Amino acid sequence: MGKDKAKEKEAKARAKAEAKRAKEEAKRAKEEAKRAKKEAKEREKAEKAAKKKAEKEAKSKKARKKGKSSESAKVPQKAEKVPDAAPERNPEPVPQTEAPAAAKPARASAKGKGKAKAKQAAANSGSGSSSSSSSGYSSGSGSSSSSSGSRSDAGGDEAGASGPAVKAAVPSGESKMRGARGLSALVAKHTNIEALTVVKAENRLLKEKNESLSADVKELTAENTRLAAKQEKTKTKLDGLREAYTDMSTAFEQAKTKNQELVAIVAEVQKEAGKLEAQIEHDATAHAAAIRELKAELNDKLSELEAAAVDRDAAAASRDAAAADAAAAAAAAAELQIQVSQLAEELKELKARAPLMQPSPEKAVQAESVAASDSEAASAELLAEVETLKASLAGKDEELAKLRSQLEEARSAASGMPGGAIALPRGKPKIKPRVRMKGLFWKKVKTLPPTHPQYVPTVWEDLEEPEFDIDRLEELFGKKTGGGSGASGGATAVAAAKPKFTNVLDGKRYNAVAFMMAKLPKAPELARAVLELDDSVLNPEAVSQLLANMGTPEEIAAIKSADTSEAPLDRPEQFVLDLSEIPLLGKRLLVWKNVQSFAEAAADVSQPLAALDDAISETKSSPLLLDIIAHVLAVGNYLNGSTSRGQAMGYDLDSLFKINDLKDSRNKSTLLHFVVNEIMDKAAATAAAATAERSSDGDGDEQQQPSEAATSNQTDPLALAEQLAAVPAGARVSLDELEGGIKRLTKLVAETQAAAKVVMEASAGEDGEGASSGDAFATKLVPELARMEADVAEFQDTFTKLAAGFTDMLLFYGYTKRSVSKVKPNEFFASLAEFTEAYEAVREKIVKARAKAAKAREAEQKLARERQERLKHLGDLAVDDGSTRELTEAGVAATSLSRASTVDDLVMSLKSGGSSDKKKRRRN
Repeated sequence: MGKDKAKEKEAKARAKAEAKRAKEEAKRAKEEAKRAKKEAKEREKAEKAAKKKAEKEAKSKKARKKGKSSESAKVPQKAEKVPDAAPERNPEPVPQTEAPAAAKPARASAKGKGKAKAKQAAANSGSGSSSSSSSGYSSGSGSSSSSSGSRSDAGGDEAGASGPAVKAAVPSGESKMRGARGLSALVAKHTNIEALTVVKAENRLLKEKNESLSADVKELTAENTRLAAKQEKTKTKLDGLREAYTDMSTAFEQAKTKNQELVAIVAEVQKEAGKLEAQIEHDATAHAAAIRELKAELNDKLSELEAAAVDRDAAAASRDAAAADAAAAAAAAAELQIQVSQLAEELKELKARAPLMQPSPEKAVQAESVAASDSEAASAELLAEVETLKASLAGKDEELAKLRSQLEEARSAASGMPGGAIALPRGKPKIKPRVRMKGLFWKKVKTLPPTHPQYVPTVWEDLEEPEFDIDRLEELFGKKTGGGSGASGGATAVAAAKPKFTNVLDGKRYNAVAFMMAKLPKAPELARAVLELDDSVLNPEAVSQLLANMGTPEEIAAIKSADTSEAPLDRPEQFVLDLSEIPLLGKRLLVWKNVQSFAEAAADVSQPLAALDDAISETKSSPLLLDIIAHVLAVGNYLNGSTSRGQAMGYDLDSLFKINDLKDSRNKSTLLHFVVNEIMDKAAATAAAATAERSSDGDGDEQQQPSEAATSNQTDPLALAEQLAAVPAGARVSLDELEGGIKRLTKLVAETQAAAKVVMEASAGEDGEGASSGDAFATKLVPELARMEADVAEFQDTFTKLAAGFTDMLLFYGYTKRSVSKVKPNEFFASLAEFTEAYEAVREKIVKARAKAAKAREAEQKLARERQERLKHLGDLAVDDGSTRELTEAGVAATSLSRASTVDDLVMSLKSGGSSDKKKRRRN
């Protein structure tokens, strides 16, 4: 079905493409036909215009010929008067001499008219022929005239020979008529010759035009042939396209039929799918009901198991309490034994002092008996209390046995559940808190075995969870059974008159150059400083100003063109013109400026690189940070002991940064307070043990003083801010900004080297000052450019190493390779710096509270010492007065009272099972 659809789609696409191509070719053929038709119309129009023009020229030619014939008819009338000028001398030669003179202007005018109207003789071929015939006729008459003329000449000769006799023979009127006829014949002959010349020229022009028209006709015929061939090809192609379109239409109809069949099949499939969906929905509802029932049964089972676990925990707590009571009773018994021995020693002492005090024998015996009776009574009471405790311990042992049996039953019930026992993670036993604890929501780190291909050594592998005060943790972070936790509380300048100067710079440029000129030396000194790179004349700021305000090529050209005017150049314009005389000023200033500013730009890169390097090193090597991580791991595993978040081998450091957000049950402190307290307690115990060890090896103060001097020079081992001093600076470092800074430095060095190369090459080809400036560049700037290039390369290498080092640090702390790419150094170190601030604030608060408590204890101890000193002083006064009996009685009574109070305190401690200690800890 899918293949048929694909074929159908492909056939449709091909049909559409063929139809589109056919439409485009038909459109092109139609356009070509239109263009050919248009060209044919234009040629036809041109032919009609040429024909009209030829007809018009023929008509005008006929009109001109009619005018010429009328003029030729008038010429003999004028010529008849010519012989009258000398009728008696030579009557017949006059027509021969004067006729050509009269024909010359006619011929000249005919030539001018023939040249002007040669192009209009295309349609006058018929008239030309008739003119030729008439010209022939005229020439015939002319010949006859010539013959008659010759005859006249002969007669004339004869007349000349005969003299006056001839004149008498020929009358004068007849000779005039002959002369007039000869003259008219000559004029007609010349006119016909001129017309014949014009006709020949017109015939020649018509022949050329006919040849041109024949060539055009040939071209049009060829073009028509070509268009006909092209039209035939187009017609053939259209026929092919029609056939293709017919085939495509057939294929489309077949595809349409197949599509209808497919639509029917799809409808059937959808119908079946609807039935299946209904069946699946019905089955899903049934399955959901079954799952709910199973969940309910499982929840009941879990409730029973939780109840059994609670009973087990209660039994374990009772057992632990009984063990603690037994240990306390044993300790109390041992302490009582010690006190009894002390009382015996005091009794012996009293006995030894009795002779010295010289009491009466009766009083001594009485006092001894009273003391003995008191000690015996106290011992009897203690023994009775111990027996009572033993009995209670025996009863608790029975309860413990019952609880153990219940625990075994619960375990057997748990082992019968489907799936069997759940395997615990490697090396991490499951912890069950004695009370419900607040959860620490962290992200567990999954450690991989060394044989795994993606194994990376992490800090969590060899990290041991330290011990901590579980009682205090449960007291602070145990969930309350009732009630909710409490809510927590967020120039105007006046211009002086100036002489007239030529100004070219606009207002802003003029002011900028004038302001710069006030701070710079004159142009000659300035040119020397630029060529010799004199830092004493041009500091970095001056070089930057000079580079920014130097004249542009357009400004310099405008200033040079304005320098020829009558008014002199103004000072800023003259200054810009003088600066333009320094060769390659822009390149020199650019190199100088970049070299001067490189140190500051490099510091913007080197300092963040150093800060990031220090932050990475400190974070990876801080012992206190590792200790905090270990404590949080141990405490978090205890808090999460009853959840799936427990038994963690490690956690994401983002979770470490959030432990200050977890409040205790009293809403007075956080988990960070607890961790800091634990770390400070262990540090104090370690320091006390070290001090005791040092004092046992020496003689007290002599051995103590050097160690105190040595420790005063060391940093505080509990000061996290000192161990992570570079982290706040690392939080301000962005790898993207660092990379951009290094790229800018690389571009700066490349730009500077290119400009310096231009200056050096130009200076190498010059003499005099150019060579010295080149030497200044070579001695001062070339070494700086090499150093700049080396520094940029070192920055790039350091950046690459630090990016890899940051990645290695994250992998060391358990981040995955996928999550490492999402962690940015500035964000990571910002969170770590915030955690460090919170740690230091909590530590400072705890230190102040402990100092206050120590001061209060010291005040109490001082009061106790003062009280003892007063009592001792009173005793000394009583001895001096001789009141031994009262002193003895008072001493015995005080001793008895102190013993009684001590015994009472011990008994109450045993009865309460250590609750007084817990109350003291709560007060603390």
